[in-house]
Amino acid sequence: MRQSSIQPGGLRPIVILDRAPFIRGFLLGSLVAMTAYAVLLLKVREEEPTLAAMSVAEVLESQTSLAIARAEEINHALASYVASCGRDLADLAWSEAGVAEERYQLLSTFIPFSPDSLAEYMPDEFEIVLWDDLEAAAAERKVDLLVAGVVLDY
Repeated sequence: MRQSSIQPGGLRPIVILDRAPFIRGFLLGSLVAMTAYAVLLLKVREEEPTLAAMSVAEVLESQTSLAIARAEEINHALASYVASCGRDLADLAWSEAGVAEERYQLLSTFIPFSPDSLAEYMPDEFEIVLWDDLEAAAAERKVDLLVAGVVLDY
């Protein structure tokens, strides 16, 4: 980042960080990625369906890898939650938390940089099922990961 000092009227220097190159690079990279994906989709319709289909498959594979990593992160957060609260208190709070979104809020403090909701946390087309009973979750040792309503074995 470029730094510049400004001394208005003889006051002490103020350091201003210019973030424009970073933001331009990020937006340009996103634009390039979206354009490349659009070109791949157009090629599916035209002359190179095999190349485009492989690329779309790679995108889906990376989303699956991300969903599995997020499910494993939820599993670690669940173990940390029970360990930090104790089995009885964790079980009581879990059963009072009724819906998956409230249960995610209990776990989100154990997930670094977690978004505000479970829907934002998971990639599109993937869903995590948080067990109603904490004992069942402890016995299973992992949450269910669904893709299009089918449980994915990970």
